[in-house]
Amino acid sequence: MAVEAFLTSDKVPVQRMTKAGLREFDARTAVIALDVANARLRMTLAHQTPLVRPDDVLTGLRVASPDFHATRPADSDETFQRPSLTSIRESSSSPVA
Repeated sequence: MAVEAFLTSDKVPVQRMTKAGLREFDARTAVIALDVANARLRMTLAHQTPLVRPDDVLTGLRVASPDFHATRPADSDETFQRPSLTSIRESSSSPVA
């Protein structure tokens, strides 16, 4: 299975076009959790540099398992995105008017 191949890989190199040109980075380092539930791919990603996006993980799944094909376009459910610790600290230290 593609998820198992991805998670057991030490590195999963992917490429993305940026303003500065084509950039290659390791998509595996940002993935905290990755699983399939109810025919949906669920992932938890760390916010780091370079930023790994959900579409980078899909590309990484294809790298780790070349026979992997998504059955429909990826959509991101931002409902479950958590604020970073930095933004929590900044908002708690700002004065309340």
